[in-house]
Amino acid sequence: MFRVRPAFFAVLILLVAAVVLAPPQASAQLQVTLDLNRSRFVAFEPVQATVTIANRAGKDIILGEANGRNWLSFNVERIGGDSVLPYGAAPRLKAHVLGRGETIRETISLGRYYPLGGLGNYSVRANVYFTEFGQHLVSNVRSFAVTDGSLLWSDKIGINKPGQPTSYREMSLLSFQEDDRMTLYVRIREERTGRVLATYAIGRLVLQQEPQATLDQESNLHAFFLTGPKLYRHIVIDPDGRKLSEEIFETRNASVPELRIATDRSVRVAGGLLYDPNQVVTPKEVVRRLTDRPAGVPNDEVPAQ
Repeated sequence: MFRVRPAFFAVLILLVAAVVLAPPQASAQLQVTLDLNRSRFVAFEPVQATVTIANRAGKDIILGEANGRNWLSFNVERIGGDSVLPYGAAPRLKAHVLGRGETIRETISLGRYYPLGGLGNYSVRANVYFTEFGQHLVSNVRSFAVTDGSLLWSDKIGINKPGQPTSYREMSLLSFQEDDRMTLYVRIREERTGRVLATYAIGRLVLQQEPQATLDQESNLHAFFLTGPKLYRHIVIDPDGRKLSEEIFETRNASVPELRIATDRSVRVAGGLLYDPNQVVTPKEVVRRLTDRPAGVPNDEVPAQ
């Protein structure tokens, strides 16, 4: 007859106790999801990752550092390749008390922490450190592609700072096609180091007419381009990539707006009319003559348009 040894019972009791007394999995306590603002990006433009954390633990949860470890981090990989190593530490976020039933969202620009200028396909997931159980919660995986636009215009400017040698920057305009929409981008790159200071979209581009671009006496970039039916956009960007101003002009009658450059390198828009999207034009009521009525309309009705 088979005899069960006391040692077996001791091990069995320990296993049962471990199952009963073990804390519930953090995945049942918090729900972590990851979304990206798009699935295709121009090289070096911001990739916005939004992490949503929902507390389903039935009590308040503290999200904070533990032993120098930040509570939010990411894993970025090239699809079919190696992991993308960050420039430095993960984004440093403040500690947060996530109330019972509360949901929070954190949006991080991944390009600030990871080199995403290389063309190709990437995947990313978010990791939330759950201090109470000493566990990382892993989000869903999102994939995205990094490509580049078509160069439309570029020029170089000199940057002179006191006590420093002259450096040069390249200011460029690129077009980028996504689905049925064409978008115009600006990019500013340091020539010596290759460092990209800014890459971002500046508006919808209609290629029925080539964009105009020039530099003024302050080395500011003026971009002027068709952005809709009879609508033109004029944007001024400084050498650091900051957008200084933006105006929209519309064609009126035979007057078509265009960019004009004076002999002193000052730049202005001539022609057309400054467009105000908030201005509502109310059509005047028109009373037609009786003879203009369609057949079958009673004579005692005067339609208005």
